[in-house]
Amino acid sequence: MRERSVIEDQQVNIYKSENFTEIWLCFLELEISRSRFLMEFAGSANTYLVLQAVSYHQLRLIFESRSDDGAYSTLRNAILFPENDNYVIKKKLNYSTISLWTGLDKETVRRACKNLEKRNVLKVHSTSGIELDLNGGLGAQLLNLHEKVKPLLVKFLSKATRG
Repeated sequence: MRERSVIEDQQVNIYKSENFTEIWLCFLELEISRSRFLMEFAGSANTYLVLQAVSYHQLRLIFESRSDDGAYSTLRNAILFPENDNYVIKKKLNYSTISLWTGLDKETVRRACKNLEKRNVLKVHSTSGIELDLNGGLGAQLLNLHEKVKPLLVKFLSKATRG
């Protein structure tokens, strides 16, 4: 018989929790606020989804290149000081993958990427793929967005981990 993982146990605990509704409301509050801030930054829902996918991919690569060092300071330094960062992008992100992740058609993804590239938010290269253009202050802008949402994340986590 297969043993359940810690994550599966936590999922069961959350769903059996008497404060499930509080947890869910905090999660939705986090998602709505975070989405609003990023939509304002991105300019449209489609561009927001594309930006989310690219951000996820790049943050995942930073995390993996740091031998799964998940410390906030490590991530923050990689975003704020990309010139000091020596991670090698091993997994190339392309329009098709973003399309698959977001449900947007490939042409919509391409247009959104081109729009973000014109705004110096993304770099699109045939050899290295699509990535955040962290030079020129974008990293600080993204971290500032995160700082606006951080209290909601803390609130959500405190509800979700409450015994």
